[in-house]
Amino acid sequence: MNIEKYLKYPAQFIAEGSGYAVTVKNDGTSEHVFPEFPTCGDNWDDAMKMAIDVVITMAESLIKDRQMVPGAAEFQESDVTVNIPYHAALKILLRNTMLEERYRPADVCKKLDWTSQEFNAALSLRKKTAIDTLAAVFEAIGRPLKIEC
Repeated sequence: MNIEKYLKYPAQFIAEGSGYAVTVKNDGTSEHVFPEFPTCGDNWDDAMKMAIDVVITMAESLIKDRQMVPGAAEFQESDVTVNIPYHAALKILLRNTMLEERYRPADVCKKLDWTSQEFNAALSLRKKTAIDTLAAVFEAIGRPLKIEC
């Protein structure tokens, strides 16, 4: 398990007038999504926010459908880095691990004595969650969280 493939996605930013057209690239491993996600922004900062949002929106959709979320594609020389928040990347890794290990949210809720609402709130990609809470979920699925520097 490595969070790195969900932290930094490569993207192409192409100037269009005062704004940017953006294409964020994933590793193409999911048969349920295209290997690129298009978006745009009125300026550089807006385009970067939209690029982050398109990755998180794609991940939320796949999670809802119980599908694996693809990691980032290989970077090319002209790519711009789209940094996904650590809490979101860690939750994507956690959800993918749950799918690989065949754990349903109900299984985790039972082990942690949580309601489904508590589980969904803790694993929401748009909400920050304490690292201890996420570590408890990793522990519940038999994959203790390890952090290395």
